[in-house]
Amino acid sequence: MRSPSGHSIIKTAMREKRAVFGGELSCHFFFADTYFGLMMAFMPFTLGASIAKSQHNLTELVSQFPQTFSTQKYALCVVRRKTGVIEKLKELLSAQDNYTLSFEDGVRLEDSQSWV
Repeated sequence: MRSPSGHSIIKTAMREKRAVFGGELSCHFFFADTYFGLMMAFMPFTLGASIAKSQHNLTELVSQFPQTFSTQKYALCVVRRKTGVIEKLKELLSAQDNYTLSFEDGVRLEDSQSWV
């Protein structure tokens, strides 16, 4: 599941999709069974409690998910021309049909195997 950033937006999306866990690249994590909010400092304790409640070890739990990769978030510094740059990107990239284009939380290109 993907949604725009922001704790209230993520919490709402988690409730709607009945997600068990959510997070942001800024190290804000959300567990559905612990009041939908958690600071990074408490993450290991909450994760440990969740593992203790389950009948599986961490390796077994993690193996259920596909392997993914994460990169830093890159932001272009074009404050004065931001709208013009985004509009030009839409114009240039919308003509392509081998990927999908999203402006949900910045600019994202996706194909069947990856996103940028």
